[in-house]
Formats: sequence, structure tokens, C-alpha cells
Amino acid sequence: MHDLPASILVRYQSILFCTPNIRAIIKADKLVILESLEAETEHKDDSETSITVQNVVSDIQHIGSRVHDGHDNGGVTPFEFIVLESLLSQEIHHLSQTSSELTDRVNTLLSSMSSQDVISTAHMQEMIEVKDANEIFLRAATSVKDAISEVLSEPDDMRRMYLTGISAGRPREYGDDDEIELLLETYLKYSTSLTLTASRNLQRLNSASQHLTLLLSSTRNRLLHLEIRLEIAMLAMSAGALPAAIFGMNLTSHLEEHPWAFWAATVGIGMIAFIATQIGRYGLRKARRVKMEQAGLLAGSKHEISSLTHYP
Repeated sequence: MHDLPASILVRYQSILFCTPNIRAIIKADKLVILESLEAETEHKDDSETSITVQNVVSDIQHIGSRVHDGHDNGGVTPFEFIVLESLLSQEIHHLSQTSSELTDRVNTLLSSMSSQDVISTAHMQEMIEVKDANEIFLRAATSVKDAISEVLSEPDDMRRMYLTGISAGRPREYGDDDEIELLLETYLKYSTSLTLTASRNLQRLNSASQHLTLLLSSTRNRLLHLEIRLEIAMLAMSAGALPAAIFGMNLTSHLEEHPWAFWAATVGIGMIAFIATQIGRYGLRKARRVKMEQAGLLAGSKHEISSLTHYP
């Protein structure tokens, strides 16, 4: 799929049809399909035609026979309308296939992520790739929809799309374009449905990405909380190690021969470590409470400002 904007341009006795998958020139009695050089090099010889051309020719024959069988009053559908319907049908078919593939990838990815407790790096990479593919598809489907809408908004262009009548010297009057209007509106509905499907897939991926971000943030907060607890424990151990280091110096303190000095020092070191632990926990609780109060004050101020703005 080519990432280029679609357009349907009406020119003098011709219609320029350009979509992400098909590029062609429609005349009153012929159709010219333009293919890229890469597509031409894939053919073994000049007599071999591409799959797109074969499908378009088959559609033209099928639509032509259907229209011929459906006319009971002797009316004839112009050749350019049969070709235009065939090209639009092929483009919508390409987009529908891509939409189905992307929807299946999204469903498979989300079901795989929901069934596992740990989201791997492969899932994240797959989510990025699927999201990029959906964005490209959404741009393509939207460009096709906008191209059809642009033609529908120009009555003069729809009038000049009757190439057979113009070449025969019978141009249509303004407002006498029900056939082409009905044709374009039909495929406008198809393209709108495809854009809605792509938008829903992107919305699901964005919701999953936000949920994944919340999970990662929660995990990071738990790790930070564990790190703070370990730091408090290290602080308590360091505070308890200070008296032990003082007593470990080779200086006379006259406590070496005291009968219960060892037990008193041990209890004192334990009390110092306990007090340091409680101080650290108190500081952690206070910091958390202040943070929550700040968030509550911010929410309250926002609510107060919004209520003041609506005050009569």
C-alpha cells in the first residue's frame, strides 16, 4: 500500500483515478492503468499482465453484464461509470483485506497480552508495529473517503464525469447526475466503514498502551517503595554500627571490666537502630501524606475554579 493521498480528478474528457493501490486514467472509450516500475519488473514477459489489471478487467466484464441484464427500459450505462465502479470496487476490496488482516493482528495481540501475567518485549514491539500499520491504513482509507467526498461536493465535476455524453455532444445539466451520485455515495459508505474500523482498532491499541503504561508505573512505584524501605533499613544499621565502631577503638573506656556494660551497650545499639527505623518510617509516611494532600488540594482548586467559571 502506497502512503499517498487519494484523488479523483475530473479533467477534459477524462477522469484521473489515483488511490493507494490503483492509478488509472478513464476515457469515454478506454481505460489506462498506470503501474509502477517495480510491478513491471516482476513480469516475465510483456504479454503477462498483473493481478490488479486482471481483476479490473474481470470486474468490468462482470459489472457490464450485470448492468446490461438489469436494464429493461433500453437505457445504457456509460462505459466510464462501469470502469469507475470497477476501480472503486477493487480499491475497497484491497482496503477490506488489509482491514481484516490488521483486525486479526490486533485481536491476536490483545488476547495474547491479556492471557499473560508478564508483558514481554516482543509484545511491545508487536504493538508498535501493529499501531504503525493501523495508522498507515487509516490515512489510506481516510484519503479515499475524502477523495469521494470531494467529488460529491462538486456538482460541476459530477456533471463532467459523463464522458460519453460529452463526447457525443450531449452534456448533462446541473442536477442531472443521479447515477454517478448514487455510485459515489455507495462507495463513500464503504470507505467510511473502513475508517471507523481502523479508528476502533487504534482506540483499542491506545487503551492497551495506556493500561500497559499504568502497569509499568505501578511496578516502578513498588520498586521505588522497596528501595526506600531498604534505604531505611541501611540507615538503621548504620546508626547502630556507630556506637559499635566507637567501642571498637583501642582506647581505654573503663567499661571493659564492667559486669553488665556489654548488655547495656547491646540494648542501646538496638534502641538506636529501632529509633532510626521509626524516624525513617515516619518521614516516609509524612512525605506520602503531604503528597496526597497536595494532590487533593490541586483537585479541589481545579473544582473550585471550574465552579466559579460556571457561576452566573
